[in-house]
Amino acid sequence: METFVVLIPFIVTIASIASSYFISKKLENLKAEIGKELKSLEVNLNYKAARMARWDEKEFEVFADAYRRAELAYTHTCRIRGFREYPNLEAMTDAQLRDYLEELPFSKIEKDEILKSSSKNDFFRELSTKYDIYLSNVSISNLQEYVSQNSFLLTSEWVKIFND
Repeated sequence: METFVVLIPFIVTIASIASSYFISKKLENLKAEIGKELKSLEVNLNYKAARMARWDEKEFEVFADAYRRAELAYTHTCRIRGFREYPNLEAMTDAQLRDYLEELPFSKIEKDEILKSSSKNDFFRELSTKYDIYLSNVSISNLQEYVSQNSFLLTSEWVKIFND
């Protein structure tokens, strides 16, 4: 029994050392796992931060492009309202008139109709107004389509403003 009494402190010391060793190993493993998880979270956070920065940059690009398209639609619409001066086609010579018509976006048939018309100025104004209405409709449609496709990058207030 005496040996047993002598062995008890030795056994307790060995058990204490062993448990300390296993606990420290467990803590080291846990620390390594937490370190890996933290590194993974840091990488994920950096990725998302970079994405958000690109998202913000894209938002400003979309806003600027939508504003440019709205301005173009407004310009075409103002031209319809008569804020435009027309040349006096009847005062031009045939050569001047042909040169002038060559620069216009009208079809050959429309240009020939202007040349044949007895009231060139009136016919030209009517044709120009129709073309301006067409351009206005196209530019408004382009704006609305662009805003619709990119509405996720714009605030709801801006989407409403651009669509009105």
